[in-house]
Amino acid sequence: MFFNDDASESAYHMTLLRNESKIMLYDKKMLDRYPAKDEENLRGVSMN
Repeated sequence: MFFNDDASESAYHMTLLRNESKIMLYDKKMLDRYPAKDEENLRGVSMN
């Protein structure tokens, strides 16, 4: 009983973590296409 509950709970958390990492990857892509002002400044400094 307890094992089944723990297993399903951990599977649920793993799904949440996977979705969160996908969202973070998507956000990173959007930042690369439309960088915030701070990001532009940081990139300008690092390139020079």
